[in-house]
Amino acid sequence: MLIAGPILGRRRCAAVLGAVLTCSTVLAGPHPNAGGSTSAPSVPAPKLEWRPCVQGSPFDCATAGVPLDHGNPGGRRIELAVIKRKATGPGRRVGTLFFNPGGPGGPGTVQMPQNYASFPREVRERFDIVSWDPRGVGNSTAVNCFAIPKKPPRGARANRSASRWAHSSGRP
Repeated sequence: MLIAGPILGRRRCAAVLGAVLTCSTVLAGPHPNAGGSTSAPSVPAPKLEWRPCVQGSPFDCATAGVPLDHGNPGGRRIELAVIKRKATGPGRRVGTLFFNPGGPGGPGTVQMPQNYASFPREVRERFDIVSWDPRGVGNSTAVNCFAIPKKPPRGARANRSASRWAHSSGRP
């Protein structure tokens, strides 16, 4: 039997959402430090001041100040752009669903509103849906994960890639 039209779309959407929730639950598993080994220092959750992203928009935006390195919570801090759409059935609200659009490089503050209508009606009614721009993406703080050396590594002069590196970086 061939199924077409809106029913197929709803079934496909429900199947994808079910697979994502199942995989995230199964793959997340217990935290590696759950066995009693040392853990990273505790970092309090940031307080968010939600405001409409644009006047009259159903989406609220905030900025979360977080440590760049949770292993060093007193070190450098960065800001993450966050977006939220409140549950449309507040009396039926059961919690918050965090939406990560995947990557690399996808800004959740753009992709969540673009895909909001794809969430099943029951999910939109019962959950606040929240997403964010990962570090270095969109409106979140840009980061450089690796130190940039001031000169090529020792003995790399004969290496052509070092010459290309020096040329592309504007270094002699």
